[in-house]
Amino acid sequence: MRKRRPLNLGEREFSRKEIRGRVAREAAMLLYRGAASEFKQAKQQAASLLRTKVQPSNFEVALELDKIADELEGVSRKETLARMRREALHVMRILESFNPLLTGSVWRGTARRGSDIDIIVHSSDPDQVVDVLKSSNLNILERRFETANFLNQVKKFLHVKIRLDSGTEVEVVVRNLDDLGRAEKCDIYGDLMVGLRSDDLDLLLRNDPLKRFVPKTG
Repeated sequence: MRKRRPLNLGEREFSRKEIRGRVAREAAMLLYRGAASEFKQAKQQAASLLRTKVQPSNFEVALELDKIADELEGVSRKETLARMRREALHVMRILESFNPLLTGSVWRGTARRGSDIDIIVHSSDPDQVVDVLKSSNLNILERRFETANFLNQVKKFLHVKIRLDSGTEVEVVVRNLDDLGRAEKCDIYGDLMVGLRSDDLDLLLRNDPLKRFVPKTG
């Protein structure tokens, strides 16, 4: 990775806002290139590269990441989003009995090259979800349990990763039935991750397939 020039070279003093913007852009580029996988990690690396302790918010980094994806992917990005939303609906129809909810970048409308589809389902028996996926001949890549802090409670959820014929990867998270309808706060955008149910997604694809669900401020 190429070396970055320090922010203050005696040429002029950068404002705190300018520094935050530069760190946000650098962090976003690290995320886009896959050099960092999490926002916290990307911000720390970017601040270190630019020799500053100033760090932007996750929201600021997300805005820059969105700009970079538009700049580098152009019109194909919109085509990818529409396709991924159609693919998401297909998988959600298969999992209809488990109250599927589309979340993540495909719901937001910010999907970019390399994004996957995030779907949350609810079941008292995670194995039932796996059985339905298998019976639909979907290619299951991985099954794993992950512990997460969900609404101030530590819980363990099954994550099932599948790959569609197009190459798109889908991550299905199986939550408990008593978590149905409980929305959590997004640590990137600061709003509630309400997502889309299958019927709402179907309507969206008919009327406004590129609609975005991103707050104006973080």
